[in-house]
Amino acid sequence: MAIPSQIQRFHATTTALSSIAGPLTTESIEFACSVRLREVSCFTAGTREFQGYPQEGPFSIVSLRIPHGDLDRAPSLILTPRASVRIYQSDLEQGIRFSRELIEIDPRMPPEGTVSFRERRGDWTLVHEFTAQSRLLRKLIMRGEGRTGTVTQSPTVGNSSR
Repeated sequence: MAIPSQIQRFHATTTALSSIAGPLTTESIEFACSVRLREVSCFTAGTREFQGYPQEGPFSIVSLRIPHGDLDRAPSLILTPRASVRIYQSDLEQGIRFSRELIEIDPRMPPEGTVSFRERRGDWTLVHEFTAQSRLLRKLIMRGEGRTGTVTQSPTVGNSSR
């Protein structure tokens, strides 16, 4: 079981993220996640990637991927939990209803496969990806449905890699 304060911070972060109105900006992600993002090398053609490493909280890596010039692809945000913060599906079930209708199972993901639940929050889709057997949170992915278009970059974001 995770520490209750980390669960509260998890819910506070997801609430802040899902309340972002309009297109994603590095500035809105920095504010919602309390992190500074920097552009890093991205090997996916037509995509810019920004990463940040929060000093505290449930997530160790915040990664924003922005399609460059492709108005049909929406940006995606990937939050990786801190190794020391073990969040299980059972820890989140009081605040999130994990629907069996919106589930994906991938038995090929090492070491034990994954189970992913999709949750709609307004125009956003949140994907909670857990390990298949232990149900430990591997990552949280956020995508904007209908949020394509120009994604702006805050002036404070640097162009350096990690």
